[in-house]
Amino acid sequence: MRTLRAIGVVVALVCAGLVIGEAQQTQVPGPPPLAPIVSSGGAGAISSTVSQLTPASGTGITVNNPGEVRTQTYKVTVASTAFVCAAVTCDVTIATLPAKTFLSFMVAQLTQVFACASTCTSSTLSMTVGATVGTDSRFLASFDADAATMIVGDADAEMGVALARATAVQAGFLTAFGSSTLMVLRLTSGTGNLGDAVATNLSTGSVTFYLTATVLP
Repeated sequence: MRTLRAIGVVVALVCAGLVIGEAQQTQVPGPPPLAPIVSSGGAGAISSTVSQLTPASGTGITVNNPGEVRTQTYKVTVASTAFVCAAVTCDVTIATLPAKTFLSFMVAQLTQVFACASTCTSSTLSMTVGATVGTDSRFLASFDADAATMIVGDADAEMGVALARATAVQAGFLTAFGSSTLMVLRLTSGTGNLGDAVATNLSTGSVTFYLTATVLP
């Protein structure tokens, strides 16, 4: 009789364990998925649905745009083969900022130093970035393109007047409302032409630019 009772107790414990195990394995439903935080604003625009200004209202007031996501980060790499000018300077357009664009961030990553294969002299190579072809350096001040790999733009002294903290307007550069603005990279050789108008006189070199800009509606 004792044996039967013991067996009954064991069976009861096993069954209780199975019930508990099943309860532990039961998946508790999670919270419902979050609502999307962006939605199409028409014409390819993306508008926020969770962080909007309260629109103005009243006689004579028109809300032209309730709010859109218009900030983007752009990346472009320029290799030595881009510089073929038969001159000691060579200009390459790295981007065109549309009208009503606010440029708030820019850095250059020199991933491979520039060097001359012939004609020019490696130790004399420098770069600037401006808004026009020529000596303009309003975005990035002159930096060595031949010395060592580095980041340019992580110190205020490396920025041009348009982006340096002391001279930038509202911590950035605002383009004209009626026209676009070029962003021009200039490579300068202190001695000898950079190319022959067809091919470059450089043997190596690569620089990558990161830009963050907001296009106003």
